[in-house]
Amino acid sequence: MFSGDSSWSQEDVLTDRQNKEQATNKVLRRTLGILLVLCGSAAILAAVLRTTSIRRRETMARAEFEETLETLEQVIPDEGIGMALELSSGQSDMSEAPVFLAGEHSCIGILSFPEQNAAFPVGTVSEDYSVIPRLLNNYSFVIEGTPYEWQFGILNAVGMGEQVVFTDMNGHQYVYQTTNVQRLEDGTGGTEDLQLFYVEKELSRFYIGCDFVSSN
Repeated sequence: MFSGDSSWSQEDVLTDRQNKEQATNKVLRRTLGILLVLCGSAAILAAVLRTTSIRRRETMARAEFEETLETLEQVIPDEGIGMALELSSGQSDMSEAPVFLAGEHSCIGILSFPEQNAAFPVGTVSEDYSVIPRLLNNYSFVIEGTPYEWQFGILNAVGMGEQVVFTDMNGHQYVYQTTNVQRLEDGTGGTEDLQLFYVEKELSRFYIGCDFVSSN
């Protein structure tokens, strides 16, 4: 409505409509901007919470790993007792391995790398391999784990010809030597007596194959 005139010209109507559209678009742009900021903040918060959760789970898993290893080191006898496993060159049946319950983890022994000053508890096939390395099945000696530095990450540093020792729950030791170290593309290993895998984040596999040397 204009002063002194009760009628609008077409130009006035068009101008008024354009002004209203501009005002509406301005409000929409402002609203959209606020929504984008809120969405961005929510995404950042979700990422932070996810990272925190992952780190928390990893911290808890590492604590379980270390506690399990310490328990096994305390209960495994210094000298072998009872019957040793039938492990030799070409013979890797783990179905008769004695099992010990360390906390919530069913374990068959300790795998150690003397030259790397590293040792790992080894779980049964039913174990969660994100916590401790485990047997892949009972009728071979295949162990899988994760690339956490505190777990199987040490495999990156292991070279050819190094000694690997498995100690079962009765204290019998089985000595192996690394003969095959490689990164796998097809996910399959070799035919060695002891085979170690870990699956990396991009799902590629690092592999170490070991041949049997001796037992006591």
